[in-house]
Amino acid sequence: MIQYSFKWKLFYLFAGILLIAVFLFSFIINKYEKATLLQLSKEKGNVISNTINQNLLNMMDSGIKLQLYDFLSRKITNEIEGISIIDLSKGKILYSNEKDLEGQLLNKNFIDSLKDIPSNGNLVVDNLKEKKILYFSYLGNDFFEQKGRFVLKVKYTNKRVFAFIKKQIKQTIFLSIFILIFGLLITLYFGRLITKPINSLIRGTFELGNGNIDYRISISSKDEFGKLANSFNEMAEKLKYAQKQMIVKELMDRDLKLGQEIQSSLFLKDIPKNKYDIATHYEFARTIGGDYYDILKKPGDDKISCVVADVSGKGIPGSLIMVMIRSILRAQYIERKDLKTLIKAVNHLLMEDIIAGKFVTLLITTFNERDDTFETLNAGHLPLYRYNAKTNNVDEINPNGIGIGLNDGVIFDSNIEVKSGNSGKGDVFLFCTDGVTEAMNPSNEEYGEERLKELLKKNAGYDSKTIIKNIREEIVKFLDGAELQDDFTMVILKNKEV
Repeated sequence: MIQYSFKWKLFYLFAGILLIAVFLFSFIINKYEKATLLQLSKEKGNVISNTINQNLLNMMDSGIKLQLYDFLSRKITNEIEGISIIDLSKGKILYSNEKDLEGQLLNKNFIDSLKDIPSNGNLVVDNLKEKKILYFSYLGNDFFEQKGRFVLKVKYTNKRVFAFIKKQIKQTIFLSIFILIFGLLITLYFGRLITKPINSLIRGTFELGNGNIDYRISISSKDEFGKLANSFNEMAEKLKYAQKQMIVKELMDRDLKLGQEIQSSLFLKDIPKNKYDIATHYEFARTIGGDYYDILKKPGDDKISCVVADVSGKGIPGSLIMVMIRSILRAQYIERKDLKTLIKAVNHLLMEDIIAGKFVTLLITTFNERDDTFETLNAGHLPLYRYNAKTNNVDEINPNGIGIGLNDGVIFDSNIEVKSGNSGKGDVFLFCTDGVTEAMNPSNEEYGEERLKELLKKNAGYDSKTIIKNIREEIVKFLDGAELQDDFTMVILKNKEV
């Protein structure tokens, strides 16, 4: 199937419209002009016929027959081809300047059609086929010494009129062809004027679609095409910028993904063997996070420590500090005998490298498997939530302490406190970060510590994994489709009943 460009479609459309308009105009003009000229010619012939008729009547009144024949034999005008006098009573031509017609008998029907000619009017017969008009007028009942009913016949020709009309038609056709050619040339010119910027825009979209975002359209006009070209060029610039941003984002996402994989690899793989039922859960609020949890145990020792920490801020800075606190804590845990000495050492070492304004909140509890005693240290973190199986209540264990990295000296050391306690069978300990308690629903309502404590009490009879599963599901239900705004970390330790 042949495909036509917009330029040629425009050309054919205007050519068709112009062609129809020109020929319709020519047809109307020629038809009107022909009718007008023929009518004028007919009226002229009528006037001439009446003039001849009147002259003949005057000559008949004067009685000079030779003068009448002399008048009839003259060439009155070029439009008069013949003048005849018809004797209706005898049905023949009495006289004619066309000598071969004199004495010719006429058809009876023709004679009958002439009998009704009024005495003061004409009978006009058009013969367009032969381009003639016949005028018949009544002369009277006497023609000199002859008696009868006499009629004047004037044969008037329209040949000159038709020749003039033919000439006018030729001129009109020539003018129409000239107008048509001129109009088509104008159409081609304006078609090219319109399609050139359109082709430039098409080329631009093609280049852009093929990935050539450096391509620009060069249209200098101030019309709509120029504005469209400027819009296209601006779009291309923005697309180029967006592509660069996308590349940067893809590189950042790749690096963040790699960072997440590295960070995830640092988290606890296997819980050290112990007598308690321990489960953990961690979710990133972003690609990488600043929460930290760990289960620490010295080789050959009967004590096990649960740690949960939260770095101020999120993203890459928080994750880097998390790695730092993990490395320092693990290294110092082997050497230090008690929690206070351990955390002081961790704080001192972290203060040497931590970014100004950053700090870490940390909760650590060491459980003695031999006698079920425990010691808790809280460095500015959320309290340790303990479900007491004997009282069927949830208590908050919250010794004094400030965040690690805020101060390296007397203020930090003097504010660090360790609390001790006993753990009974069925007791459940919940360690978490504020991503759990501050989970917020679409109504900007936080989940809160009280709901968490009630939920812990409600699920205390399950094993640690089920408790974490139920808590998470309940909080997700509370969120009602909202996303987590902070890392979500929990550690559950349950003193299993025998």
